[in-house]
Amino acid sequence: MPVAIIMGPSGCGKTTVASYLNLLTNCVYIEGDDYHPPENVAKMSVGIPLTDEDRQPWLTSLHCAINKARHSSTFVVATCSALKRQYRTILAQPPNSDVLFVFLNAPKDVLKDRVSKRKNHFLSPCLVENQLDILEPPNSDEENVLLIDATLHPKIISTQILSRLGLSGSYKL
Repeated sequence: MPVAIIMGPSGCGKTTVASYLNLLTNCVYIEGDDYHPPENVAKMSVGIPLTDEDRQPWLTSLHCAINKARHSSTFVVATCSALKRQYRTILAQPPNSDVLFVFLNAPKDVLKDRVSKRKNHFLSPCLVENQLDILEPPNSDEENVLLIDATLHPKIISTQILSRLGLSGSYKL
């Protein structure tokens, strides 16, 4: 079954869109934040940016979870910032080489505003700037990427994702 990884910096709407897709379609939903080791959560909670080394076990665990879930009878939606190309490469290693990366793109002020309004989330709002500094947006030589304006309504975003996956006729939107 198809796999979509909803990606982008904090505040772009990854969890909102994935939750909406799950509500509409009953897809398998993997929340990437749930796969962070406790050490990563502790760092981010106090505003310490993660290093590439910090992210490695998280990305590996998430890759394994996606691989396991793709054997279900419905499509899979996962969330992950996937800020750098090397992170996307890890997530798309076989047998996940056909995943669709959905990059939710939003202006910095929108991201900061959304993150500042969050309740009960471990990421410190000061890390939005760091995430934008290290962000390597997908470019034209990366396959299986869908760029979407993150300020659109989740229903519109979900419709675009389902259409790209060839599933738009399978669900009532």
